[in-house]
Amino acid sequence: MRLQVLEEVARAAGWRVRQVREPSGLRGRNLGWLACYRFPMGDEEDQGRALLEAFREPTGLRAGVAESGLDELTGLDLAYRMLWQRRLLFDITQPLLPDAVAWAA
Repeated sequence: MRLQVLEEVARAAGWRVRQVREPSGLRGRNLGWLACYRFPMGDEEDQGRALLEAFREPTGLRAGVAESGLDELTGLDLAYRMLWQRRLLFDITQPLLPDAVAWAA
């Protein structure tokens, strides 16, 4: 009943309602992990550029952070934020571990 009402209101506004399934399994766990990093922390622009440069080619997260010159904790934290923002990409079907391969978007 509620969905029907929502669909009618949406249709009147020229919209369409679509139900989307929440990812489960490994994809759900990866997205759940990244969701913790969805809020920006301070001025990250210069550090972000260094990470994007380090991830021009697919690289393990720790290796890319080391190549960027950032310390490991700061760099991994920012790398996870950039994965959430899709500035860095990874294979979501693989576990998102500190050595997962990522690349610049």
